[in-house]
Amino acid sequence: MDSTLYIFNSPGDNRQVVHKMNPDNGDTTFVMELTPEGGGSPVGTFITDKYDPYGSWVFMDIANAGREDRIDIWQLKPNIDWFVIEPSEGSIDPGGNQALTLTLSTVGLDSTLDWEGELIFSQAVGGDDTNVPITINISSSNDVVDKELHIPTEFGISAIYPNPFNSHFSFSIRLPQADIVRFHLYDITGREVWSLSERFGVGVHRQSVDLNLNSAGVYFLQAESSYGMDVQRVVMLK
Repeated sequence: MDSTLYIFNSPGDNRQVVHKMNPDNGDTTFVMELTPEGGGSPVGTFITDKYDPYGSWVFMDIANAGREDRIDIWQLKPNIDWFVIEPSEGSIDPGGNQALTLTLSTVGLDSTLDWEGELIFSQAVGGDDTNVPITINISSSNDVVDKELHIPTEFGISAIYPNPFNSHFSFSIRLPQADIVRFHLYDITGREVWSLSERFGVGVHRQSVDLNLNSAGVYFLQAESSYGMDVQRVVMLK
């Protein structure tokens, strides 16, 4: 069972503040602040990934507004599992180049819809962003082999970037089946400095890590699920 809890708090001015808490150590992370457009006071809340058939997490509440009571729905985490780019972020020096690997998967997607995404390239010195739209049109197929090509055959960590890192890095986790994955980051002495437990669907998922560590050196990133365990080395520079 996923040990992550979501905490809802209403300060009394119609705002709705959502935090995520790790019950193992009590650490909380701000998720977002929601303000009902139609006014009213929240009186009941619910977070689920079952409302949207495509796996998006939504936050639902009942807003008490006199005779205009209603149900408000916000999307907290969209389904972006079909769209993976590695590396997912970084910078390019003037005159330099960077190879990008884009993986598009149709596993579990509705063939009656057009699935759209967008690559955004920004300039550090200013100027307009360059947007590259991407659309997948899914056609039905009876070829089982083609469908299975998009499903990872092994559990594991890949595409750690940047490595070495300073205070932030991201990585991909491959899952042959939906499962809860427990992540741990250990220093060279075996002391745990970061952890996370989260449920993922089948496919390749991108996860970010933000740290405030005092010691540079070698760290070990561990991912564990019912399908196995993988450990990769990362290096922190100050």
